[in-house]
Amino acid sequence: FENKDKRKPDFEIPTERIDIERFANRESKDISVIWLGHASTFINIEGTLILTDPMFSKYASPIMGIGPKRFFNSPIKYEDFPILDAVLISHNHYDHLDKESILSLNGATRKFIVPIGVEKHLLDWGISADKIVIKNWWESFTLNNEIEIITTPAQHFSGRGLFDRNKTLWASFVIKSKNHSIYFGGDSGYFSGYKEIGEKYGPFDITLLPIGAYNDMWRSIHMNAEEAAKAHLDLKGNLLLPIHWGTFDLALHSWTEPAEHLVVASEELKINIAIPKPGEVVNSNSDKQIHKWWILQNKMIAKEK
Repeated sequence: FENKDKRKPDFEIPTERIDIERFANRESKDISVIWLGHASTFINIEGTLILTDPMFSKYASPIMGIGPKRFFNSPIKYEDFPILDAVLISHNHYDHLDKESILSLNGATRKFIVPIGVEKHLLDWGISADKIVIKNWWESFTLNNEIEIITTPAQHFSGRGLFDRNKTLWASFVIKSKNHSIYFGGDSGYFSGYKEIGEKYGPFDITLLPIGAYNDMWRSIHMNAEEAAKAHLDLKGNLLLPIHWGTFDLALHSWTEPAEHLVVASEELKINIAIPKPGEVVNSNSDKQIHKWWILQNKMIAKEK
Protein backbone atom coordinates (compact mmCIF):
# COMPACT_ATOMS: atom_id res chain seq x y z
CA PHE A 1 0.00 0.00 0.00
CA GLU A 2 3.05 2.31 -0.13
CA ASN A 3 3.04 5.39 -2.41
CA LYS A 4 -0.39 4.44 -3.73
CA ASP A 5 -1.03 7.99 -4.94
CA LYS A 6 2.21 8.11 -6.93
CA ARG A 7 2.18 4.73 -8.61
CA LYS A 8 0.04 5.89 -11.54
CA PRO A 9 0.15 9.11 -13.59
CA ASP A 10 -2.53 11.70 -12.83
CA PHE A 11 -2.42 13.07 -16.37
CA GLU A 12 -2.68 11.68 -19.89
CA ILE A 13 0.74 10.48 -20.99
CA PRO A 14 1.69 12.21 -24.26
CA THR A 15 2.41 10.03 -27.28
CA GLU A 16 4.08 10.98 -30.56
CA ARG A 17 2.33 10.35 -33.85
CA ILE A 18 4.38 7.81 -35.83
CA ASP A 19 5.10 8.37 -39.52
CA ILE A 20 5.02 4.67 -40.35
CA GLU A 21 5.99 5.00 -43.99
CA ARG A 22 9.06 7.03 -43.11
CA PHE A 23 10.09 4.87 -40.14
CA ALA A 24 9.62 1.57 -41.98
CA ASN A 25 11.88 2.59 -44.87
CA ARG A 26 13.32 -0.64 -46.28
CA GLU A 27 16.23 1.30 -47.81
CA SER A 28 17.46 2.56 -44.45
CA LYS A 29 21.14 2.07 -43.62
CA ASP A 30 20.75 3.17 -40.00
CA ILE A 31 19.17 1.77 -36.86
CA SER A 32 16.06 3.37 -35.33
CA VAL A 33 13.86 2.44 -32.39
CA ILE A 34 10.42 3.50 -31.15
CA TRP A 35 9.38 2.71 -27.58
CA LEU A 36 5.71 1.69 -27.64
CA GLY A 37 5.38 1.11 -23.91
CA HIS A 38 6.66 -1.46 -21.38
CA ALA A 39 9.05 -3.84 -23.24
CA SER A 40 7.43 -3.29 -26.64
CA THR A 41 9.76 -1.62 -29.12
CA PHE A 42 9.62 -1.22 -32.89
CA ILE A 43 13.05 -1.53 -34.53
CA ASN A 44 14.28 -0.74 -38.03
CA ILE A 45 17.81 -2.05 -38.48
CA GLU A 46 19.01 -1.34 -42.01
CA GLY A 47 15.54 -1.93 -43.45
CA THR A 48 14.66 -5.05 -41.45
CA LEU A 49 11.64 -4.49 -39.20
CA ILE A 50 11.47 -6.14 -35.78
CA LEU A 51 8.99 -5.87 -32.92
CA THR A 52 9.84 -6.90 -29.35
CA ASP A 53 7.45 -8.28 -26.71
CA PRO A 54 4.26 -6.79 -28.20
CA MET A 55 1.88 -6.08 -25.34
CA PHE A 56 -0.89 -3.71 -26.42
CA SER A 57 -3.84 -5.01 -24.40
CA LYS A 58 -5.33 -2.82 -21.67
CA TYR A 59 -4.57 -5.33 -18.89
CA ALA A 60 -1.46 -7.39 -18.16
CA SER A 61 -3.55 -10.27 -16.91
CA PRO A 62 -5.22 -13.49 -18.04
CA ILE A 63 -8.61 -11.88 -17.36
CA MET A 64 -9.51 -8.60 -19.05
CA GLY A 65 -10.69 -5.97 -16.59
CA ILE A 66 -8.60 -7.41 -13.76
CA GLY A 67 -4.96 -6.72 -12.94
CA PRO A 68 -2.48 -4.00 -13.94
CA LYS A 69 -3.99 -1.60 -16.47
CA ARG A 70 -2.03 0.31 -19.14
CA PHE A 71 -1.38 3.98 -18.47
CA PHE A 72 -1.71 4.87 -22.17
CA ASN A 73 -2.71 3.31 -25.48
CA SER A 74 -0.04 2.17 -27.89
CA PRO A 75 0.96 4.96 -30.29
CA ILE A 76 0.44 2.54 -33.18
CA LYS A 77 -2.60 0.36 -33.94
CA TYR A 78 -2.34 -3.28 -35.02
CA GLU A 79 -3.67 -2.52 -38.49
CA ASP A 80 -1.07 0.20 -39.06
CA PHE A 81 1.94 -2.09 -38.72
CA PRO A 82 3.76 -2.87 -41.97
CA ILE A 83 4.95 -6.42 -42.66
CA LEU A 84 7.26 -7.36 -39.79
CA ASP A 85 10.29 -9.51 -40.49
CA ALA A 86 10.25 -10.81 -36.93
CA VAL A 87 8.57 -10.55 -33.56
CA LEU A 88 10.88 -11.40 -30.64
CA ILE A 89 9.40 -12.80 -27.43
CA SER A 90 11.62 -12.75 -24.33
CA HIS A 91 9.45 -14.97 -22.07
CA ASN A 92 5.89 -15.97 -21.32
CA HIS A 93 4.77 -13.58 -18.56
CA TYR A 94 1.50 -11.80 -19.34
CA ASP A 95 3.13 -8.37 -19.61
CA HIS A 96 5.49 -9.69 -22.32
CA LEU A 97 3.52 -12.38 -24.13
CA ASP A 98 -0.02 -11.19 -24.89
CA LYS A 99 -2.41 -13.45 -26.78
CA GLU A 100 -4.50 -10.63 -28.29
CA SER A 101 -1.41 -8.82 -29.56
CA ILE A 102 0.13 -11.97 -31.06
CA LEU A 103 -3.06 -12.95 -32.88
CA SER A 104 -3.67 -9.42 -34.14
CA LEU A 105 -0.12 -9.20 -35.53
CA ASN A 106 -0.03 -12.72 -36.97
CA GLY A 107 -1.05 -11.69 -40.47
CA ALA A 108 1.69 -9.04 -40.62
CA THR A 109 4.47 -11.19 -39.12
CA ARG A 110 6.89 -13.41 -41.02
CA LYS A 111 8.62 -15.03 -38.04
CA PHE A 112 8.10 -15.30 -34.29
CA ILE A 113 11.44 -15.96 -32.56
CA VAL A 114 10.97 -17.45 -29.10
CA PRO A 115 12.99 -19.22 -26.36
CA ILE A 116 12.46 -22.94 -25.85
CA GLY A 117 8.96 -23.85 -24.69
CA VAL A 118 7.25 -20.54 -25.52
CA GLU A 119 6.25 -21.96 -28.89
CA LYS A 120 3.60 -24.08 -27.12
CA HIS A 121 1.56 -20.98 -26.35
CA LEU A 122 1.71 -19.75 -29.94
CA LEU A 123 0.78 -23.15 -31.35
CA ASP A 124 -2.16 -23.38 -28.95
CA TRP A 125 -3.35 -19.99 -30.24
CA GLY A 126 -3.24 -21.16 -33.86
CA ILE A 127 0.05 -19.65 -35.02
CA SER A 128 1.48 -21.76 -37.86
CA ALA A 129 4.51 -23.85 -36.85
CA ASP A 130 6.45 -22.73 -39.93
CA LYS A 131 6.33 -19.15 -38.61
CA ILE A 132 7.88 -20.03 -35.25
CA VAL A 133 11.64 -20.12 -34.69
CA ILE A 134 12.63 -21.81 -31.40
CA LYS A 135 16.04 -21.05 -29.90
CA ASN A 136 18.15 -21.86 -26.87
CA TRP A 137 20.64 -19.40 -25.37
CA TRP A 138 23.58 -18.60 -27.69
CA GLU A 139 21.78 -19.90 -30.79
CA SER A 140 21.22 -17.64 -33.78
CA PHE A 141 18.86 -17.10 -36.70
CA THR A 142 19.39 -14.93 -39.78
CA LEU A 143 16.73 -12.61 -41.19
CA ASN A 144 16.80 -11.45 -44.82
CA ASN A 145 20.28 -12.98 -45.23
CA GLU A 146 21.65 -9.93 -43.41
CA ILE A 147 20.44 -9.53 -39.82
CA GLU A 148 21.60 -12.04 -37.21
CA ILE A 149 19.38 -12.59 -34.18
CA ILE A 150 21.22 -14.26 -31.29
CA THR A 151 19.14 -15.54 -28.38
CA THR A 152 21.15 -14.71 -25.25
CA PRO A 153 20.79 -15.34 -21.49
CA ALA A 154 18.79 -13.32 -18.99
CA GLN A 155 18.31 -13.80 -15.25
CA HIS A 156 14.58 -14.13 -14.77
CA PHE A 157 11.85 -16.82 -14.55
CA SER A 158 8.72 -17.91 -16.42
CA GLY A 159 5.18 -19.09 -15.88
CA ARG A 160 1.57 -18.08 -16.61
CA GLY A 161 -0.25 -20.17 -14.01
CA LEU A 162 0.08 -22.12 -10.79
CA PHE A 163 1.72 -25.22 -12.24
CA ASP A 164 4.04 -24.10 -15.06
CA ARG A 165 6.73 -22.12 -13.24
CA ASN A 166 10.04 -22.28 -15.14
CA LYS A 167 8.71 -24.81 -17.65
CA THR A 168 9.70 -22.48 -20.51
CA LEU A 169 12.91 -20.54 -21.13
CA TRP A 170 13.42 -16.77 -20.85
CA ALA A 171 15.95 -14.81 -22.88
CA SER A 172 17.38 -11.57 -24.18
CA PHE A 173 18.36 -10.91 -27.81
CA VAL A 174 21.29 -9.53 -29.76
CA ILE A 175 20.32 -8.03 -33.13
CA LYS A 176 23.30 -7.51 -35.47
CA SER A 177 23.88 -6.32 -39.00
CA LYS A 178 27.22 -5.77 -40.67
CA ASN A 179 27.36 -2.17 -39.45
CA HIS A 180 24.96 -1.92 -36.51
CA SER A 181 23.91 -3.78 -33.39
CA ILE A 182 21.26 -3.51 -30.72
CA TYR A 183 20.62 -5.41 -27.51
CA PHE A 184 17.11 -6.15 -26.22
CA GLY A 185 17.16 -7.11 -22.56
CA GLY A 186 13.55 -8.27 -22.16
CA ASP A 187 13.27 -8.69 -18.39
CA SER A 188 16.15 -9.55 -16.10
CA GLY A 189 17.98 -8.97 -12.86
CA TYR A 190 21.55 -7.71 -13.00
CA PHE A 191 23.99 -10.59 -13.57
CA SER A 192 27.43 -11.44 -14.92
CA GLY A 193 25.89 -12.45 -18.23
CA TYR A 194 25.83 -8.83 -19.39
CA LYS A 195 29.61 -8.69 -19.35
CA GLU A 196 29.83 -12.01 -21.22
CA ILE A 197 27.35 -10.82 -23.86
CA GLY A 198 29.24 -7.53 -24.19
CA GLU A 199 32.53 -9.36 -24.71
CA LYS A 200 31.03 -11.74 -27.28
CA TYR A 201 28.85 -9.33 -29.28
CA GLY A 202 29.52 -5.75 -28.18
CA PRO A 203 29.81 -2.90 -28.63
CA PHE A 204 26.14 -2.02 -29.17
CA ASP A 205 24.77 1.11 -30.81
CA ILE A 206 21.69 0.94 -28.57
CA THR A 207 20.82 -1.12 -25.51
CA LEU A 208 17.16 -1.62 -24.54
CA LEU A 209 17.25 -2.41 -20.85
CA PRO A 210 14.51 -2.77 -18.18
CA ILE A 211 14.59 -0.19 -15.39
CA GLY A 212 11.22 -0.64 -13.66
CA ALA A 213 9.20 -2.88 -11.34
CA TYR A 214 12.05 -3.41 -8.88
CA ASN A 215 12.20 -4.13 -5.18
CA ASP A 216 14.91 -5.35 -2.81
CA MET A 217 13.06 -8.68 -2.59
CA TRP A 218 13.14 -9.07 -6.40
CA ARG A 219 16.75 -8.04 -7.10
CA SER A 220 17.62 -11.35 -8.72
CA ILE A 221 14.89 -11.00 -11.38
CA HIS A 222 14.34 -7.23 -11.91
CA MET A 223 16.92 -4.48 -12.31
CA ASN A 224 16.66 -0.96 -11.01
CA ALA A 225 17.90 2.03 -13.02
CA GLU A 226 21.35 2.05 -11.43
CA GLU A 227 21.85 -1.63 -12.29
CA ALA A 228 20.62 -1.05 -15.84
CA ALA A 229 23.25 1.68 -16.24
CA LYS A 230 25.90 -0.80 -15.03
CA ALA A 231 24.60 -3.45 -17.43
CA HIS A 232 24.82 -0.91 -20.26
CA LEU A 233 28.51 -0.43 -19.51
CA ASP A 234 29.06 -4.20 -19.28
CA LEU A 235 27.44 -4.56 -22.71
CA LYS A 236 29.68 -1.81 -24.14
CA GLY A 237 26.64 0.18 -25.19
CA ASN A 238 26.67 3.62 -26.75
CA LEU A 239 23.07 4.76 -26.08
CA LEU A 240 20.75 3.35 -23.41
CA LEU A 241 17.00 3.45 -24.09
CA PRO A 242 15.07 2.23 -21.02
CA ILE A 243 12.13 -0.16 -21.23
CA HIS A 244 9.83 -1.89 -18.72
CA TRP A 245 8.69 1.29 -17.00
CA GLY A 246 5.97 3.93 -17.24
CA THR A 247 3.25 1.61 -18.60
CA PHE A 248 1.90 -0.64 -15.83
CA ASP A 249 1.78 -0.43 -12.04
CA LEU A 250 3.80 -3.55 -11.21
CA ALA A 251 5.81 -2.51 -8.14
CA LEU A 252 5.79 -0.39 -4.98
CA HIS A 253 7.88 2.52 -6.28
CA SER A 254 6.37 5.62 -7.90
CA TRP A 255 5.86 5.36 -11.65
CA THR A 256 8.41 8.14 -12.37
CA GLU A 257 11.13 6.91 -10.01
CA PRO A 258 12.92 4.64 -12.53
CA ALA A 259 13.34 7.48 -15.03
CA GLU A 260 14.48 9.95 -12.38
CA HIS A 261 17.03 7.49 -11.01
CA LEU A 262 18.32 6.72 -14.51
CA VAL A 263 18.96 10.41 -15.18
CA VAL A 264 21.09 10.62 -12.03
CA ALA A 265 22.92 7.34 -12.75
CA SER A 266 23.68 8.41 -16.32
CA GLU A 267 25.30 11.62 -15.07
CA GLU A 268 27.35 9.79 -12.47
CA LEU A 269 28.55 7.10 -14.90
CA LYS A 270 28.74 9.46 -17.89
CA ILE A 271 26.60 7.35 -20.20
CA ASN A 272 24.30 8.47 -23.01
CA ILE A 273 20.60 7.86 -22.47
CA ALA A 274 17.38 8.65 -24.27
CA ILE A 275 14.04 8.58 -22.44
CA PRO A 276 11.60 9.15 -25.29
CA LYS A 277 7.88 9.67 -25.17
CA PRO A 278 5.94 6.68 -26.52
CA GLY A 279 6.08 6.91 -30.30
CA GLU A 280 9.18 9.12 -30.45
CA VAL A 281 11.95 7.90 -32.79
CA VAL A 282 15.44 7.32 -31.41
CA ASN A 283 18.38 6.39 -33.64
CA SER A 284 22.03 5.53 -33.15
CA ASN A 285 23.06 9.14 -33.76
CA SER A 286 20.65 10.59 -31.20
CA ASP A 287 22.20 12.91 -28.66
CA LYS A 288 21.32 12.53 -25.02
CA GLN A 289 17.53 12.97 -24.94
CA ILE A 290 16.14 13.84 -21.55
CA HIS A 291 13.06 16.05 -21.92
CA LYS A 292 11.57 14.91 -18.60
CA TRP A 293 8.19 14.79 -20.28
CA TRP A 294 6.84 12.87 -17.26
CA ILE A 295 7.39 16.00 -15.12
CA LEU A 296 6.82 18.74 -17.68
CA GLN A 297 3.38 17.40 -18.56
CA ASN A 298 2.39 17.46 -14.90
CA LYS A 299 3.56 21.07 -14.56
CA MET A 300 1.62 22.11 -17.64
CA ILE A 301 -1.58 20.65 -16.24
CA ALA A 302 -1.01 22.30 -12.85
CA LYS A 303 -0.47 25.64 -14.60
CA GLU A 304 -3.70 25.25 -16.60
CA LYS A 305 -5.63 24.57 -13.40
